[in-house]
Amino acid sequence: MAGFLQWNHGMIISNSIFGGSLLKIGEFANLFDVKKETVRFYTDKNLLTPVKIGSFYDYDRNCVVDMNKILELKDMDFNLEEIS
Repeated sequence: MAGFLQWNHGMIISNSIFGGSLLKIGEFANLFDVKKETVRFYTDKNLLTPVKIGSFYDYDRNCVVDMNKILELKDMDFNLEEIS
């Protein structure tokens, strides 16, 4: 899907960021301007479902879509229990 644009919590994310690859947790957190601990928390709550490779998690396009939804709902004052 070259050229695909994804609205990201006030930013537009181009498909070129991925290039078909996966993002490490730090890259993913930076993309959304959140802490790695926040990403881990959402992962532990099964709100994000990254690809597990060995003992590491990698975040894909589906995680970007899910994180956008989480942040949008939080902006609308939904709590995490309501989001999950």
